[in-house]
Amino acid sequence: MIHSVVSSEPNTGDDTDALEKGVIRLRESIERNIDRVGHTAAQLDKTLISLSAGALLLSITFVPIFAPKKLWLLLLFLAWLSFVVAIILVIFAMRSEQNTSEEEIQKASTALEKLEANPTHMRKIIEVLQIPKPVIHKQLTKNMLIARLNLWALIAFIFGVLCLATFAGYNLWQTPAEQIQSQHIGAGAVLRSM
Repeated sequence: MIHSVVSSEPNTGDDTDALEKGVIRLRESIERNIDRVGHTAAQLDKTLISLSAGALLLSITFVPIFAPKKLWLLLLFLAWLSFVVAIILVIFAMRSEQNTSEEEIQKASTALEKLEANPTHMRKIIEVLQIPKPVIHKQLTKNMLIARLNLWALIAFIFGVLCLATFAGYNLWQTPAEQIQSQHIGAGAVLRSM
């Protein structure tokens, strides 16, 4: 979760000071990386949902082709359950992130209202504390609930992939080649008729 915080930094008076330029560059780098982390996390959530849904739908569609004997069905059902759980966990994580963001926006709005309601008083506080200028910067705080939900979603997805791969591999291993070829021919005819 990323939110804005008001903090202070002393100013040496020289706007071209190398230290100040370094601080500015570091802040910009931190902000770019915070934005990148948020974007990457959102992409991971979308990817997990897409892959889980795709694996679920493809496995449901092609079970008769790659597992005509349907051996070890428990693994298939565990895979399906794992994909559904992964999707649900990601949805809960996204909803939790949304709630946290709304809370942070509300806190920032309340702080801004207080600042705008009495700017003279805030200026006096800044002068007393000898703060040359207030600086707004982003602060990264990790929401452990969201991190746990995303971790469990990833674990559920990986478990589902392992179960599905084991189910498919075992069934292909136990199915004679002639039966697999006849299944492929039958599936091709069904697909052509669509």
